[in-house]
Amino acid sequence: MFKTIIVGLNSNLLNIIDSINGQIVVIDEASLKSKGHYVGFESEKVLALYQASLIAGQLEHNDFKASEEFYEHISNQQHELDYMNHKALVEILESKNIQILKGRLNVISPVKAELTYLGETTELEYSQLIINAPKTEENPYQSPFVFTFDQFLHTSQLFRRVLIDAQSLRGLEIASMMARFGSEVTLVVGRRLFAQIDHLMFRDAVRETLISQNIELLEKYTVETIEDLDASTKVTIKPMSQLAFEITEPVSEKTIEVDAVIVEGNIESPHFSESEIDKSVQDRVTNSIFLNPILSVVESDSVTERYQYDVQVFTYFRSRFEIEGGIEFLVDNNKIVGGTFYCYNALELAQLLKVINNDLNELKTLEVFDNSLLGVFKEAAHMILENGGEHEREEISSFN
Repeated sequence: MFKTIIVGLNSNLLNIIDSINGQIVVIDEASLKSKGHYVGFESEKVLALYQASLIAGQLEHNDFKASEEFYEHISNQQHELDYMNHKALVEILESKNIQILKGRLNVISPVKAELTYLGETTELEYSQLIINAPKTEENPYQSPFVFTFDQFLHTSQLFRRVLIDAQSLRGLEIASMMARFGSEVTLVVGRRLFAQIDHLMFRDAVRETLISQNIELLEKYTVETIEDLDASTKVTIKPMSQLAFEITEPVSEKTIEVDAVIVEGNIESPHFSESEIDKSVQDRVTNSIFLNPILSVVESDSVTERYQYDVQVFTYFRSRFEIEGGIEFLVDNNKIVGGTFYCYNALELAQLLKVINNDLNELKTLEVFDNSLLGVFKEAAHMILENGGEHEREEISSFN
């Protein structure tokens, strides 16, 4: 009997095993390809590609061959780094006498599980089960031209014409990144996708960002069929049914030929129900959409007031000649309890919000330069206390 079974062999593992006493076995599922991993922009591999795309976006896209070579170079670098990190991690575990087993784990009971590998099944007993594995994403198509994001990344190839069937905000991130690398991107989104962005101010700004990248944005469409050709694929998309209150121009079915399709398939937690997963809950959760600029949201359950500002009202952004973007602060009991940042320093501002003293009177007296990031909070405190900017005082329930 193993005292602890840890599912997932990745960089989080060392932090986990340091806090565990007794016998440990690690389940390595990396070699299983029946379902790909769900990959988001918070992963090191994708974040490196995102940062490279910001560089590529500043270059001329007349030479697609050069863009291909740049993308392939960055992608292969990340694959090599993944391999080296995996190898080093295995060596560390072996030096600690931690057993590594390959296979797919299925939980039978609170103390038993079955491990299946190469057609053979082994029963394992344990006293503690820790899930360190990513979610899985299934590709619903059997086509060599259709990929989940994880599958697409493993090709290390930049395709000239890409269609993205977006089911979540991650689809917008993928479209934006590929457009910066120089691909001709068609983005298909359903009726409710943009509604996942809370306020119209940020919703419209994200739309404008995508369109400014020459992305063909097809809203309220759905993919109907995908037909493979010799060296490409033909995608037929159809308009979604019009709601009774919608007044729009009539739209028709479209057929688009592309070199690759990226789909967002069914996403599942691997092998386990949510009740079996222990989760650490933060007081304030940060969600970010990796566009250019980034949209970052620090959520809060207690909000009575909302204050919205264009970034150009802050000294920090004016000093850098940045005029595009906006910030919303969520306020409760004279404290900034959350916010939405749509600007080039969105991630830093979101992280600062989670660690600073968020009392408005304290922020107002911060001894910092106005042209610093902390200066943004100092100036915001001044404006909020003076009731400046676009101010809304409403109960949080009215925004749900």
